[in-house]
Amino acid sequence: MRYLLLLPLLWTLSAQAQSDTESQCQQEFVEWMLHQQQLFSNRKSDKIERRRAERAIDLARQDYEKLASFCKTMQLVRGYQDEDPRLKPRAGEVHDFTPAS
Repeated sequence: MRYLLLLPLLWTLSAQAQSDTESQCQQEFVEWMLHQQQLFSNRKSDKIERRRAERAIDLARQDYEKLASFCKTMQLVRGYQDEDPRLKPRAGEVHDFTPAS
């Protein structure tokens, strides 16, 4: 009987631990996203670096929409640092939007 009374307590603690972990992942995601946004917004940065940051932001948003978990999204974000072909320049892309003189 005592064990039955402890089960709800254990479930509550487990759910709270998962919630804490998710909130930590959310904080990490927010910091990463802010860094990517700063890279993208910095006009002094390399054009390719700005494009890579823009794509990383888009990919992370798509991943979060599919997974609905900050922890799972951050696992994917860490995986596609420089290795993901979706972040690389593509043939025919324009990276310079300043008019030619």
